[in-house]
Amino acid sequence: MRNKKWFLVAAAVIALSGAFYMNSISAESPAPLIQAQLVKEGVAISKITTQESYLKLEIKSASTLEKATIDDIKAIRTILNKVRSGANGTSQIKNVDLTIIGKNGQTIYNGVSNDITRIPDFSSKIAGTLDSESVQNAIYGESKANGVIVESTEVKDNVLGGKMASIVLAAKISEVNSLVPKMEQWITALNDSDDIGVSQYELTINDKSDHSILLYLTTDLVYRDFYWWQSPELDDEGPYF
Repeated sequence: MRNKKWFLVAAAVIALSGAFYMNSISAESPAPLIQAQLVKEGVAISKITTQESYLKLEIKSASTLEKATIDDIKAIRTILNKVRSGANGTSQIKNVDLTIIGKNGQTIYNGVSNDITRIPDFSSKIAGTLDSESVQNAIYGESKANGVIVESTEVKDNVLGGKMASIVLAAKISEVNSLVPKMEQWITALNDSDDIGVSQYELTINDKSDHSILLYLTTDLVYRDFYWWQSPELDDEGPYF
């Protein structure tokens, strides 16, 4: 009888220990998992914490100026995509507090983006019916038909649904500001008419004369946000988009 009592007490202790262990795991911060995923995708993270619906992180930039690089802009998009996907520990995250620190320790960017997983009322999810090659051909054809020099187009599946298009154009400096809204118009029109399903795209515009990068832009047509880097040569030109 004594052995039976001992067994029941031991079993209860083990069960309670197991419950405590499970609670510890469920309450564990998802920050390490999020960090591992972002680092895997090329984001240089120096600090990262999570608290309730907030993700706070500091990333390192190669910039020696008080201005972001193209890689910094790409990192911002990667972070937003990761949080909006709801995968790998990000399902509870709704707000992102981001700081970008330059090579010399200077603060390049510091800001909070709230409610980033909410799709605006005037927008909706985008999912087309065409394969990536057909979408690529449609974007290339539309751009060429409008007299634009297309250096390359690449299309792949977007982690958030729909397609992700990478477009590289060549233009004069004076043409850049008009090209940016035109490209959005053309893609939006193709989404409506041909059901190409492009939900996100990145646009690189190279200088027609020396092939240097004039502008890099990343746009999300569902969540309706865009971020860009521009060459100092464009400082007197805007951007006005």
